Amino acid sequence: DATIALAGATARAAIGGRPITKDRAEPVRAGECLGVERVERGAWVYVAVSGGIDVPPVLGSRATYLPAHFGGLEGRLLRTGDRLPFGDPPPGASRAGSPAELRAGEADEPIALLPGPDHGVVPAAWAWLLSTEFRVSRTVSRMGYRLDAQAPSFSVPGDRPSAPACPGTVQLPPGGAPIVLMPDGPTVGGYVRVAVVATADLGRVAQRTPGESVRFRMIEVHEARARLRRQEEVLSRLARSA
Repeated sequence: DATIALAGATARAAIGGRPITKDRAEPVRAGECLGVERVERGAWVYVAVSGGIDVPPVLGSRATYLPAHFGGLEGRLLRTGDRLPFGDPPPGASRAGSPAELRAGEADEPIALLPGPDHGVVPAAWAWLLSTEFRVSRTVSRMGYRLDAQAPSFSVPGDRPSAPACPGTVQLPPGGAPIVLMPDGPTVGGYVRVAVVATADLGRVAQRTPGESVRFRMIEVHEARARLRRQEEVLSRLARSA
Protein backbone atom coordinates (compact mmCIF):
# COMPACT_ATOMS: atom_id res chain seq x y z
CA ASP A 1 0.00 0.00 0.00
CA ALA A 2 1.18 3.53 -0.70
CA THR A 3 0.14 7.13 -1.26
CA ILE A 4 0.74 8.62 -4.69
CA ALA A 5 0.08 11.93 -6.44
CA LEU A 6 0.12 13.10 -10.04
CA ALA A 7 1.32 16.57 -10.96
CA GLY A 8 2.48 18.52 -14.00
CA ALA A 9 0.43 17.96 -17.13
CA THR A 10 -3.32 17.43 -16.93
CA ALA A 11 -4.07 13.81 -17.79
CA ARG A 12 -6.94 11.35 -17.68
CA ALA A 13 -5.88 8.87 -15.01
CA ALA A 14 -7.36 6.21 -12.73
CA ILE A 15 -6.35 3.85 -9.95
CA GLY A 16 -8.00 0.46 -10.32
CA GLY A 17 -10.58 2.08 -12.58
CA ARG A 18 -11.31 4.90 -10.08
CA PRO A 19 -10.72 8.30 -11.73
CA ILE A 20 -8.24 10.60 -9.97
CA THR A 21 -7.16 14.18 -10.51
CA LYS A 22 -3.73 15.75 -10.32
CA ASP A 23 -2.36 17.73 -7.39
CA ARG A 24 -3.99 15.52 -4.79
CA ALA A 25 -2.55 12.68 -2.71
CA GLU A 26 -4.39 9.42 -3.37
CA PRO A 27 -4.23 6.08 -1.50
CA VAL A 28 -3.39 3.03 -3.59
CA ARG A 29 -3.53 -0.59 -2.44
CA ALA A 30 -0.82 -3.11 -3.21
CA GLY A 31 -1.54 -4.71 -6.58
CA GLU A 32 -3.76 -1.90 -7.90
CA CYS A 33 -2.93 -0.42 -11.29
CA LEU A 34 -2.34 3.28 -11.91
CA GLY A 35 -3.29 4.03 -15.50
CA VAL A 36 -2.52 7.31 -17.29
CA GLU A 37 -4.63 7.05 -20.42
CA ARG A 38 -4.21 10.39 -22.13
CA VAL A 39 -2.43 13.69 -21.55
CA GLU A 40 -4.97 16.43 -22.20
CA ARG A 41 -2.84 19.49 -21.54
CA GLY A 42 0.90 19.83 -21.04
CA ALA A 43 3.89 17.67 -21.86
CA TRP A 44 5.03 15.84 -18.72
CA VAL A 45 3.16 13.99 -15.99
CA TYR A 46 4.98 13.56 -12.67
CA VAL A 47 4.19 10.66 -10.34
CA ALA A 48 5.15 11.06 -6.67
CA VAL A 49 5.15 8.06 -4.32
CA SER A 50 5.21 8.21 -0.52
CA GLY A 51 8.72 7.23 0.50
CA GLY A 52 10.16 8.07 -2.91
CA ILE A 53 11.85 5.76 -5.41
CA ASP A 54 14.54 3.85 -3.53
CA VAL A 55 17.34 3.62 -6.07
CA PRO A 56 20.99 4.27 -5.12
CA PRO A 57 21.74 8.02 -4.97
CA VAL A 58 24.49 9.32 -7.28
CA LEU A 59 26.02 12.72 -6.54
CA GLY A 60 23.27 13.28 -3.98
CA SER A 61 20.40 12.60 -6.39
CA ARG A 62 18.24 9.66 -7.45
CA ALA A 63 17.53 11.19 -10.85
CA THR A 64 18.63 9.64 -14.13
CA TYR A 65 21.14 11.51 -16.28
CA LEU A 66 20.74 9.84 -19.65
CA PRO A 67 23.60 11.56 -21.58
CA ALA A 68 26.16 10.06 -19.18
CA HIS A 69 24.18 6.86 -18.42
CA PHE A 70 24.19 7.11 -14.63
CA GLY A 71 21.70 7.54 -11.80
CA GLY A 72 18.13 6.28 -11.53
CA LEU A 73 17.73 2.66 -12.61
CA GLU A 74 21.01 1.62 -14.24
CA GLY A 75 21.33 5.04 -15.88
CA ARG A 76 18.76 4.25 -18.58
CA LEU A 77 15.17 4.84 -19.62
CA LEU A 78 12.55 2.64 -17.98
CA ARG A 79 11.38 -0.43 -19.88
CA THR A 80 8.29 -2.62 -19.67
CA GLY A 81 8.73 -5.03 -16.78
CA ASP A 82 11.03 -2.83 -14.68
CA ARG A 83 10.35 -2.86 -10.94
CA LEU A 84 11.11 0.23 -8.85
CA PRO A 85 11.40 -0.18 -5.06
CA PHE A 86 9.74 2.38 -2.76
CA GLY A 87 11.42 3.92 0.26
CA ASP A 88 9.82 4.02 3.70
CA PRO A 89 6.98 6.58 3.72
CA PRO A 90 7.12 9.38 6.30
CA PRO A 91 4.70 9.01 9.22
CA GLY A 92 1.39 10.79 8.79
CA ALA A 93 1.84 11.68 5.11
CA SER A 94 -0.38 14.57 4.06
CA ARG A 95 -3.51 13.84 2.03
CA ALA A 96 -4.14 17.50 1.19
CA GLY A 97 -4.09 18.89 -2.33
CA SER A 98 -1.48 21.36 -3.47
CA PRO A 99 -2.21 25.01 -2.66
CA ALA A 100 -3.43 27.38 -5.35
CA GLU A 101 -0.10 29.23 -5.21
CA LEU A 102 1.64 26.24 -6.80
CA ARG A 103 -1.00 25.85 -9.50
CA ALA A 104 -0.98 29.51 -10.54
CA GLY A 105 0.35 30.44 -13.96
CA GLU A 106 -0.81 27.35 -15.82
CA ALA A 107 -2.72 29.47 -18.36
CA ASP A 108 -1.02 30.69 -21.51
CA GLU A 109 0.26 33.87 -19.94
CA PRO A 110 3.70 35.11 -21.05
CA ILE A 111 6.81 33.54 -19.54
CA ALA A 112 8.70 35.83 -17.15
CA LEU A 113 12.10 36.81 -18.53
CA LEU A 114 15.15 38.56 -17.08
CA PRO A 115 17.89 40.22 -19.14
CA GLY A 116 20.79 37.82 -19.65
CA PRO A 117 24.51 38.53 -19.18
CA ASP A 118 24.93 39.23 -22.93
CA HIS A 119 21.70 41.13 -23.60
CA GLY A 120 23.72 44.21 -24.55
CA VAL A 121 25.77 42.33 -27.18
CA VAL A 122 22.83 42.35 -29.61
CA PRO A 123 20.71 45.34 -28.46
CA ALA A 124 17.81 44.56 -30.81
CA ALA A 125 17.47 40.97 -29.56
CA TRP A 126 15.88 41.88 -26.22
CA ALA A 127 13.01 43.86 -27.79
CA TRP A 128 12.60 41.11 -30.39
CA LEU A 129 12.21 38.44 -27.69
CA LEU A 130 9.55 40.46 -25.90
CA SER A 131 7.53 41.28 -29.01
CA THR A 132 7.63 37.95 -30.90
CA GLU A 133 5.35 34.94 -30.62
CA PHE A 134 7.46 31.80 -30.80
CA ARG A 135 6.52 28.17 -31.41
CA VAL A 136 8.10 25.25 -29.62
CA SER A 137 10.02 23.24 -32.19
CA ARG A 138 10.32 19.47 -32.35
CA THR A 139 13.88 19.82 -31.09
CA VAL A 140 13.11 19.59 -27.37
CA SER A 141 14.72 17.56 -24.60
CA ARG A 142 15.85 17.92 -21.01
CA MET A 143 18.93 19.67 -22.41
CA GLY A 144 17.06 22.50 -24.12
CA TYR A 145 13.92 23.72 -25.89
CA ARG A 146 14.40 25.36 -29.29
CA LEU A 147 11.86 28.03 -30.24
CA ASP A 148 10.89 28.79 -33.83
CA ALA A 149 9.86 32.14 -35.32
CA GLN A 150 10.50 34.21 -38.40
CA ALA A 151 14.22 34.94 -38.61
CA PRO A 152 15.12 38.27 -36.97
CA SER A 153 16.28 41.21 -39.08
CA PHE A 154 19.48 41.66 -37.05
CA SER A 155 22.62 39.52 -37.17
CA VAL A 156 23.84 37.40 -34.24
CA PRO A 157 27.54 36.75 -33.64
CA GLY A 158 28.37 33.06 -33.63
CA ASP A 159 32.05 32.90 -32.64
CA ARG A 160 32.20 33.81 -28.97
CA PRO A 161 34.20 32.46 -26.02
CA SER A 162 32.41 29.88 -23.89
CA ALA A 163 30.76 31.37 -20.81
CA PRO A 164 28.79 30.01 -17.83
CA ALA A 165 25.17 29.04 -18.36
CA CYS A 166 22.41 27.80 -16.08
CA PRO A 167 18.93 26.25 -16.47
CA GLY A 168 16.66 28.91 -17.93
CA THR A 169 19.37 30.65 -19.94
CA VAL A 170 18.04 31.76 -23.33
CA GLN A 171 20.80 31.31 -25.89
CA LEU A 172 20.61 32.95 -29.29
CA PRO A 173 22.45 31.02 -32.05
CA PRO A 174 23.43 32.73 -35.32
CA GLY A 175 20.34 31.27 -37.02
CA GLY A 176 18.08 33.25 -34.69
CA ALA A 177 16.10 30.35 -33.13
CA PRO A 178 16.38 30.84 -29.33
CA ILE A 179 17.25 27.86 -27.12
CA VAL A 180 16.00 27.73 -23.52
CA LEU A 181 18.42 25.58 -21.51
CA MET A 182 16.73 22.98 -19.30
CA PRO A 183 17.98 21.01 -16.24
CA ASP A 184 20.26 18.68 -18.25
CA GLY A 185 21.68 21.57 -20.29
CA PRO A 186 25.38 22.49 -20.52
CA THR A 187 27.09 24.53 -17.82
CA VAL A 188 28.98 26.58 -20.43
CA GLY A 189 28.17 27.69 -23.95
CA GLY A 190 29.34 29.93 -26.75
CA TYR A 191 26.02 31.37 -27.93
CA VAL A 192 24.83 34.81 -26.86
CA ARG A 193 23.04 34.56 -23.48
CA VAL A 194 20.42 37.14 -24.27
CA ALA A 195 18.00 36.36 -21.41
CA VAL A 196 17.18 34.06 -18.50
CA VAL A 197 13.75 32.58 -17.75
CA ALA A 198 12.69 33.28 -14.16
CA THR A 199 13.14 30.09 -12.13
CA ALA A 200 9.49 30.10 -11.04
CA ASP A 201 8.41 29.96 -14.72
CA LEU A 202 10.87 27.40 -16.12
CA GLY A 203 8.49 24.52 -15.42
CA ARG A 204 5.83 26.26 -17.51
CA VAL A 205 8.24 26.29 -20.46
CA ALA A 206 8.85 22.56 -19.95
CA GLN A 207 5.10 21.85 -20.19
CA ARG A 208 4.84 23.36 -23.68
CA THR A 209 4.54 20.77 -26.45
CA PRO A 210 5.93 21.10 -30.02
CA GLY A 211 3.84 23.58 -31.97
CA GLU A 212 2.53 25.45 -28.92
CA SER A 213 3.11 29.18 -28.71
CA VAL A 214 5.43 30.93 -26.25
CA ARG A 215 5.48 34.63 -25.49
CA PHE A 216 7.74 36.45 -23.03
CA ARG A 217 7.40 39.40 -20.70
CA MET A 218 10.04 41.32 -18.81
CA ILE A 219 10.31 40.89 -15.05
CA GLU A 220 12.46 42.72 -12.52
CA VAL A 221 14.95 40.80 -10.39
CA HIS A 222 13.19 41.67 -7.12
CA GLU A 223 9.89 40.32 -8.51
CA ALA A 224 11.54 37.10 -9.71
CA ARG A 225 13.08 36.58 -6.27
CA ALA A 226 9.77 37.27 -4.53
CA ARG A 227 7.93 34.74 -6.71
CA LEU A 228 10.57 32.09 -6.03
CA ARG A 229 10.43 32.77 -2.29
CA ARG A 230 6.65 32.32 -2.34
CA GLN A 231 7.04 28.95 -4.06
CA GLU A 232 9.68 27.85 -1.54
CA GLU A 233 7.50 28.95 1.40
CA VAL A 234 4.53 26.97 0.07
CA LEU A 235 6.66 23.86 -0.42
CA SER A 236 8.09 24.28 3.08
CA ARG A 237 4.57 24.45 4.56
CA LEU A 238 3.61 21.30 2.66
CA ALA A 239 6.70 19.48 3.96
CA ARG A 240 5.94 20.49 7.54
CA SER A 241 2.31 19.38 7.20
CA ALA A 242 3.48 15.89 6.17
